[in-house]
Amino acid sequence: MDELRLVRRDDQSLIVATDAGEEYRLVVDEAVLSELRHLGRLIERGSREVGRVNPREVQSLVRAGKSRAEIADLTGADESDIARYEEPVLAERRYMLELAQAVPVRTSASDEAQQQFGTVIAERLVGLGAEGTEWSSWRDEEAGWMIALEFVSRDVAHRAVWSFEHRKRLLSPLTPDAE
Repeated sequence: MDELRLVRRDDQSLIVATDAGEEYRLVVDEAVLSELRHLGRLIERGSREVGRVNPREVQSLVRAGKSRAEIADLTGADESDIARYEEPVLAERRYMLELAQAVPVRTSASDEAQQQFGTVIAERLVGLGAEGTEWSSWRDEEAGWMIALEFVSRDVAHRAVWSFEHRKRLLSPLTPDAE
């Protein structure tokens, strides 16, 4: 396999070349940026003290919905070290999920009685014959708190996602399954 070296940047692309002088354009999209960030963390981790974990970084990643294994992969920290810092944030995520499920909703415009969001969704899941339901919550850096429900109905996997403004007690559907 030929190794490539960076020649120059051109708009949102990198021009790379082989030792033989053949040039190639690498379009830098989100996937490439993600991998470059990961490599940057690996390089940074190599220059840091081995075994040192940043609790804020771990908690930020947990809040963003990353699993213990994903955080270990991203930071190089041992999963046992991650476990020491994740529980308060997991409790926060559970609390946000409870708040969201308790939001009062109406099932139709003419319906005057309000029900809790979680109760309404549970009834609809029964009507769909849903299996394997799993709720989750996380905090997106830009969009704020997110609530998701994954389930299988008639052998089809579904994922419903809502944004959640907890101070206003407002849920907004973001995916077709959430509507």
